[in-house]
Formats: sequence, structure tokens, C-alpha cells
Amino acid sequence: MNSVPSNGQEATEIPFIDLADDYYRQILVDHEAGQYLGHPTTALLDDGKTILTVYPKGHGKGGIVYKRSTDGGLTWSERLPTPESWLTSKEVPTLHRMTDAAGKKRIVMFSGLYPVRMAVTEDDGATWSELAPV
Repeated sequence: MNSVPSNGQEATEIPFIDLADDYYRQILVDHEAGQYLGHPTTALLDDGKTILTVYPKGHGKGGIVYKRSTDGGLTWSERLPTPESWLTSKEVPTLHRMTDAAGKKRIVMFSGLYPVRMAVTEDDGATWSELAPV
């Protein structure tokens, strides 16, 4: 089925695929009995298979959990160590890959409500800075 977006060009409808019953396609990234773990954000590294993910330990806020997959998300590490300030997050964290004008690559994690804070890695997530106000 084709549809016409607001710019007048023809676009193809995106198909919907229900995977609810395809358990073999579902990957469990983390679980903790009685604890809501959701709102993950991810960053795919340049190798095309390493994925970093961060998410709050709680519904929309809570200490930040950090994990890594080296096989495209099929398996995940245990929870990785994080700077102490990551426990003080009050908002869902988001990861952003960035390259500055000099070509230096960084991944920046933003998190926070009043003030917005950020943490930075310059080594593909091996080490991170503390959360600091922007």
C-alpha cells in the first residue's frame, strides 16, 4: 500500500511485524525480580556489532544501568561498573555518538532534570566520566 506524505512524494507503508509469539527472536537484556527495567537507549559502535545500552533502574528515573553486547545484541554483559554519580540520575539517559571538528569521536550520555547533566567516553565505553552539568 502506498501513501502520500505531506511533501507530496509517494512513500511506501512500513510493514508491521508481530513478534510476540516468536520467543526465539526475543533477547533478555536484564532482569531483576520486582524491579522495573526499561527505557533503554543504545549506541552501535563502528565495528557494526558492539552495542552499548544504558537505562534507569526504575520507571523513567533511577540509577543508570550500563551493559554491552559484542555480538549485535544476541548476548549481553553483566551490569558494568559506572561512576558513582550515575546513581543520582533523575531522568531516562540517552546515548549520542559524536565526532568533533578535529575528528575526535565521543559517546555522550545525557541525563537529568534541572540541570541536564552529561557523561562522556572517548574510548568506546571502556571508561566514562562522572555526570556533570552541561
